[in-house]
Amino acid sequence: WVGPDAPEHAWRVLERPIQWAHVLNDLDAVFAARQADSGYLDLDVTAPSPLDGGVSSVLPARRALLVGLSLRDRELLAAPLQHAGIEEIDEVSTTESALERIGRYSYNCGVFNLDDHHLDGWALARLFGENNAGALRVALSEHAGPLGAWWSRRRVRRDSQRAGIHALLARPLDLKQVLPWLERL
Repeated sequence: WVGPDAPEHAWRVLERPIQWAHVLNDLDAVFAARQADSGYLDLDVTAPSPLDGGVSSVLPARRALLVGLSLRDRELLAAPLQHAGIEEIDEVSTTESALERIGRYSYNCGVFNLDDHHLDGWALARLFGENNAGALRVALSEHAGPLGAWWSRRRVRRDSQRAGIHALLARPLDLKQVLPWLERL
């Protein structure tokens, strides 16, 4: 059963977002039980059964991905992220390492430096959004601030909306700009 209000006889109850690792563990247990005994497995869903059958209730750590940020920006973001409940912070400086992390972990927040010419920040932010639909996506750019030319600000805002970025913040980063967005975590 997926979602709330499960009937008493439900074999397993899953909440959204579905933790596929738990589903696979349950299916492995069913297969192993079938292999272990005589080959018969009783999946009678008409009788109630305990729903805590061996699946760990430990939730995965809340994670944030920081891509291409300067040391100052990373230090500025560390405390507010931890205060927002982020337990793991992954800091990467190359496109390859960002791709590897995006493919490996599920994230609650991603912060991308759009001004780093060694990174494809736009594509990484788009891919991050596809893999982590509910995650907060924040982008940093010098062009977003008041010192940037008006056409640069307009272009960066338009492109960030297209990339699915929730917050476009000016560099150098100001903690007063960041805190309202991190409170959403």
